[in-house]
Amino acid sequence: MVHCIAKDNASSQAVAQRLGSYMMEEDVMLPAPISVPIDVWGQTRAEWRARR
Repeated sequence: MVHCIAKDNASSQAVAQRLGSYMMEEDVMLPAPISVPIDVWGQTRAEWRARR
């Protein structure tokens, strides 16, 4: 599971954390024409299944 979350979106970051995700990559730029910095949050399939 992967979440692409805007760096300043604390609410979405909190949701990702509650789902068991963690920051995988910081300061990733989305391609043009969007070109905004995001953080990539996620977890492996095994981590997702372990929480269920």
